[in-house]
Amino acid sequence: MKILIDKKEYSYYLEDDILVLKYNTSHVNFDLALKILDDKFSFLNNAKYLTLIDVSNVKFFDSKAKQLLASKRGIEGVEKCAIHTSSILEKVMVNFFLLIEKPQVETKLFSNYESAIEWLKHNNF
Repeated sequence: MKILIDKKEYSYYLEDDILVLKYNTSHVNFDLALKILDDKFSFLNNAKYLTLIDVSNVKFFDSKAKQLLASKRGIEGVEKCAIHTSSILEKVMVNFFLLIEKPQVETKLFSNYESAIEWLKHNNF
C-alpha cells in the first residue's frame, strides 16, 4: 500500500494499482468534498485509476457534496468505481443516489471490501 494523502477526515492510497479513497469521518459536507477533490488533483497528473471509495464510516453526505463528487469534475481520473459500505442504511442511500444521479463511469456497490477489489481487478475493460 502506498499512501498518497493521509488526513483526519479521509485518506487516498494505492492498493495493487487501485486508487482508494477512504472516508474517516461520519459527515461529508461541500467544503470537505472540495478539499478531497483538490487533494486528488494534486497527484492525479491526468492519470485514470480503477477506484474504490470506502464510505463505511460515513453516516451523512450533504446533497451539494454528493452532487460535486458525482459531477464530471468529481469523477475526473476515475476509470471505474467500486463503492464499499458495511451499513445497510448506507447501501440503501447509495443505491438510491446511483439511481437518481446516473454515474458517468461504471460503478458498483459492495458490502465486502475484498469483493470490491476483486471486481475492479478482474472486470476492467
